[in-house]
Amino acid sequence: MRYAIIIALGMLFAFTSCEEQTTTEKVADDIEQAGENFADNFRTESEELRVDIRDIRDDIDSKLDELSADLENAGGETKAEINEQIEKLKVQRDKLDKDLERIGANVKDGCANFKAEVNEAINNIERDLNS
Repeated sequence: MRYAIIIALGMLFAFTSCEEQTTTEKVADDIEQAGENFADNFRTESEELRVDIRDIRDDIDSKLDELSADLENAGGETKAEINEQIEKLKVQRDKLDKDLERIGANVKDGCANFKAEVNEAINNIERDLNS
């Protein structure tokens, strides 16, 4: 019976010491988890931004198709206005293409500024598309 108590206490001690974490280990785990969460969120935001850019680019392409069709039936002054809109949209589309390429490079540095710039460009384009 004495040996059973000693063995039971030994097992209890062994399992307890294996499961306990020091404060330093807990902090290290918390920091590691926070870093992983940040990276996951950053990737998610980056992917959302890619989707937003692709969506607005599709809208530009649709508007360009619409304007090109309108151009065929347009007269002098109207034709000039349509050509101006087409050129403006092409410039904006090219900028979006460059922004899409820059996303990968900007994931680590300055994502907030980059995201703000792209969102502003998207808002401007949406405003132009609806005018």
